[in-house]
Parts: sequence; C-alpha cells; structure tokens
Amino acid sequence: MLKNKNRKNMIAKLRLIALSGVITTIFTSCMTQSFIYQPSNIPLNFYYTYQTNTAQTGKAIFRPDRSTANTTITLNDSLIIDRKTVKSLTFENLPEGKYEIHYISKDNKYEDRLDEIINFEIKPGDLKHHSIKVPKTSRQYYQSHIFSLALTSITATYYIYTIGQ
Repeated sequence: MLKNKNRKNMIAKLRLIALSGVITTIFTSCMTQSFIYQPSNIPLNFYYTYQTNTAQTGKAIFRPDRSTANTTITLNDSLIIDRKTVKSLTFENLPEGKYEIHYISKDNKYEDRLDEIINFEIKPGDLKHHSIKVPKTSRQYYQSHIFSLALTSITATYYIYTIGQ
C-alpha cells in the first residue's frame, strides 16, 4: 500500500513539473512578445511614389543591414514613415534635385542610437542605393530578456509547486 501511495505522489509531482514547464513557456513567450501577434512588428518593404509623372525622375532605395523597429523616416522634413518596422524603403518618381533623408529608430535594444541623415542628389534616370548601418544589439537587451525568462520560470514553478503541496 505504501509503495503504491509513493508512486501516486511521484506521478502527481511529475505532472506538476510538466504543467509548470508549459505555463513557464507561455509566460516567457508573452513577456518577450514572441507569442503575441503584433502587426506593427512585422518588417515591411515600403514604397513611396513621390509623384505620378514619371518623366525626368529617378529612384532611391534605402536598405538597413537588418530590419529596424520603431522607425521614423522623413524626406526633406516631410514625414514618410512613423514608428514602423522597416525592412527597406523605395522612393519612386523623384524629380531631379537634392534630397535629405532622416532615418531614426527609437528602439532601445541597440548599443548606440540609430539617427542618420543622408543627403543625395537625383538626376533623371538615376537609381541610388543607400545602405544604413544598424548598431549592434546591446548586451543589456539580452541580459534583460534572460533575467525576465529566469524570473518568470522561477515564479511559475514556485506557484505550481506550492499549489501541489
């Protein structure tokens, strides 16, 4: 009888451990936002047509090293993109002239702030490619995610274990 009771206790504890693993995975996924669907976080290729007239125009393509979240882009002080995740930006039908792009990402995961001003000139038929250097992801960003994962795991395991007692 005692042996059977110990076996049932062992199975109950294993179930609690398995349940704590599932709950921990759900909590950590929610904390890191990989579990939650957020359309604003999907990196997109943006296309901006400056004018409908295609005569005497050029094209400019801006491509960051990797997609940038919470990005704001202006062209000659006119807002083009506001707080979106950007994979690339293409300006079509730009008339001949000088332009200034201000590319800002207010994502706090980078070591350095991404705030770049690019001046360029378009002539008829031009195709300009500009690469934007994205700063490395900071150590603190990774450390905070590891800490939140560990804290959530410990908390969930503690609560589930105390419920099982």
